[in-house]
Amino acid sequence: MGEPKHNRSDFSSNISRGTHNDEPFQQEWQVIIHTLQQVQADYSHAKKQLEHVHHAFGEREKVAGEQLRYLSDTVTTVATKIDGKNTGNKGGYSASESLVPPQMVFLRAYCFGNFEVYLNEKRLDKWSSLKAKSLLKFLISRRGKPVAKDVLVETLWPNCNPELGSNNLKSAIYALRQVLRQGELNDDNKTNCPFVQFSEARYMLSPTLELWVDVDDFEHMWTTGQRLEKQRDIEGAAKQYQLADELYRGDYLEDELYAEWTLLRREALKDTYLAILGKLADISFKANDYENCIMYSQKILAKDSCHEEAYRWLIRCYVRLGQRRRAQQWYNLCVATLKRELDSMPDRETISLYHQLLNQDPI
Repeated sequence: MGEPKHNRSDFSSNISRGTHNDEPFQQEWQVIIHTLQQVQADYSHAKKQLEHVHHAFGEREKVAGEQLRYLSDTVTTVATKIDGKNTGNKGGYSASESLVPPQMVFLRAYCFGNFEVYLNEKRLDKWSSLKAKSLLKFLISRRGKPVAKDVLVETLWPNCNPELGSNNLKSAIYALRQVLRQGELNDDNKTNCPFVQFSEARYMLSPTLELWVDVDDFEHMWTTGQRLEKQRDIEGAAKQYQLADELYRGDYLEDELYAEWTLLRREALKDTYLAILGKLADISFKANDYENCIMYSQKILAKDSCHEEAYRWLIRCYVRLGQRRRAQQWYNLCVATLKRELDSMPDRETISLYHQLLNQDPI
């Protein structure tokens, strides 16, 4: 036999009788509450996923539009040349010229955390040369701009003999081109893309590569969020900040932690990330969403353990959640961390907040 079932009237009558000591009844309510909480969490997760899909389709729509314009221009040019040939125009289309535009090649690079790269949706992971991988990272960071051969040598092999450095670069370029060929699964999939171009002693990624980089989307979401916030669209701004937060899988090129050329970029992006987390914490606090404010504040402290504003948000949130003892623990941690890391005390605003906490004042 199955377990006894309760309908809504059963629950209502139990509640009206105050059957708070009915243990099976309590357990069933706990199951229902847990299920509803899980549904809510699943809904929130699905909503975030849909926002990512919407953004991805938007970006792909831009790419498709650019390709369509390219094809349209190509067809127009070819038709003009063929017409010129048929009318005896010497500028007409030559039989040796291809009527087929070059195939687009998509390169997707993730630079937050450890570097990952996909060519035509195939992950490139067979690196015979780590310098070839570093070379690709550097060219992606400077894409669209040719990089002098000497700059590449000095960046990847600092203080190296010029002749040896030049030979090292040639080997790395060759290895990189071989790795990029991994994206060509078979003969029918060959793109004839040069991948890395060389001209006038300068290297660059081929303009025929359609490149997507997570850092670009991250910075675009940050600027879009700022713009929406200025327009008082707080909800829209928060969505952009949340998407940027999800893109930030780790600091910029963590597998190039000690390479000098990554240092400034890494710190600048980390500052932007901390600003985004600060925006999300502030928006959450003002919306009385203390749980999320706590989460974002803790993320801030994971990156910057001396960030006093994050400690203040935590103190305020725990007070408003009725957990004053937990709020005091965060203040104590703030004092200890600042003393250890900076040999200093909290600033006046933090100390004033602590006095309010001790005096049981509203915070």
